[in-house]
Amino acid sequence: DDSAGGVSSQVSFDPSGPAQTYWIMVDGKTNGLPLNARPPNASERPFNFFWGFAPTNDLFSAAQNLDSPPGLGLTTGAVVGSTANTTIEGAEPQTFVFETGSQTIINSVWYKWTASYSGLANFNTVGSTFDTLVAVYTNSTLALANTPIALNDNGGGGQVSSTTFWVDKGTVYYLQVGGRSGAALTAGGVFLNWSPQARTFFTNPLKERRLAPSPLT
Repeated sequence: DDSAGGVSSQVSFDPSGPAQTYWIMVDGKTNGLPLNARPPNASERPFNFFWGFAPTNDLFSAAQNLDSPPGLGLTTGAVVGSTANTTIEGAEPQTFVFETGSQTIINSVWYKWTASYSGLANFNTVGSTFDTLVAVYTNSTLALANTPIALNDNGGGGQVSSTTFWVDKGTVYYLQVGGRSGAALTAGGVFLNWSPQARTFFTNPLKERRLAPSPLT
């Protein structure tokens, strides 16, 4: 009931096989009134019904690999995808706190990227058709991915997310990209772009790391 926003309903499930038939019931909401107390023809109204399949990387365990070859992330790259028909998994992080307040991510997809160098990397959603949120993790399981190392809402201006953070060579980073709950558009075509960022060099690597920009940018 109302899980798709406003008065719209949404349900997702995993089909058990190609030969299985499913029956889907759609009805009007009674708002707690018994059937005999509803206004005449209360549920006899036009409605739109949409269905489709979510992309494979809707699941954390099936995160789209940005490495080429496997295990070696491209220093610079871009991918195009879609968040249409995607959902939030049970253990998936969803609500994040920013200086301006909390934001909730919905309709998310996942990517994973292996750093081929140590330094600063930028990931952004320039070109996406909806208001995005991006969160970055280093945990290899969804159950442990509860605290992002980098997080951004509109750092790229407008509805574009852009986050720059320190990466360590050989580390695998998982990126959660989705729509911002409450925005006019929360799903659609997603562009994910990444590239290394210039940094100031220091003699002491510990000092260099400490003076790098905050992960939460």
